[in-house]
Amino acid sequence: MDATMEAPRTERMLRMGLDFSTTELNANRASGMTSTQRAKLQQHRLRLRLITVALWLGFLLLPAVASLFLHLNMGRAWAVLLAMVVGQLALACTALRLAKHLEAVGDDLRLGMVVTAAGPVFLVIRRWGSFTRNLVRIEDQEFSVSAKVLLSFKNAERYYIHYAPHSLVILSAESVAHSLKGDR
Repeated sequence: MDATMEAPRTERMLRMGLDFSTTELNANRASGMTSTQRAKLQQHRLRLRLITVALWLGFLLLPAVASLFLHLNMGRAWAVLLAMVVGQLALACTALRLAKHLEAVGDDLRLGMVVTAAGPVFLVIRRWGSFTRNLVRIEDQEFSVSAKVLLSFKNAERYYIHYAPHSLVILSAESVAHSLKGDR
């Protein structure tokens, strides 16, 4: 495939993966955020709140569940108590991490600012057992993304990535090669 056919395909993949319009891209180029992007961040913040509440509820309910298991199976009390403590620590750490991200999304919504990173993108997939984390690295930033977004980029290609600076949510992106041809 020649370079003239490749650029539109790359841009189409980015638009589909990140779900942004030309209007949003132009606003991001001017360091601004559209009302649609604000609404998407609001939805993201609502999901984070719901997950955080669910985690804290789990944290609070875990001792009750553990006491039920203790009542039913006294022979392994130490194992049940250990599992409860480890579970509570994991839930608390995750909830605190999400609360920090929730605050960052709130800061981005309040400020409405967009930052641009430019340079080669490096795609990373980290696996821990059955857990997978997809990362897009550019300059000194690292973005946690879905598999769909990860597959929108080409490793080691040069891009402009427009993102919310506190929460590190990618709002739009464009290949440097395509924007140099006059679209920028």
